[in-house]
Amino acid sequence: MFVCFMLDQLGKEALRKRGLSFKAPTYLTQTTELESVLPEPEVPIKTDKNWRIHVAQMHQHRDRIRSSLEKAKSYLYKLQEDVSKNPEKVSSREKYNNNQLI
Repeated sequence: MFVCFMLDQLGKEALRKRGLSFKAPTYLTQTTELESVLPEPEVPIKTDKNWRIHVAQMHQHRDRIRSSLEKAKSYLYKLQEDVSKNPEKVSSREKYNNNQLI
């Protein structure tokens, strides 16, 4: 509240020096006033009696994702090895071709 008061006083003084006036704002003083002004959020809570089924499905999806990830990792590692060997192959072929031309 002190910060609001100081800003209000500084604003009044600046306006007074310029020959202007402004009606002072009213500030909310209590949290209860603020809470009464704010809208309450509407959060729909869906009560599903089959939550155990959903949990089981989530575990199945997690297991499928993990197994797919393991397969993908092996393919990605192989691809990484192949890609890292390609610059070496290209470099050696360039050297061979350059030697053949000389």
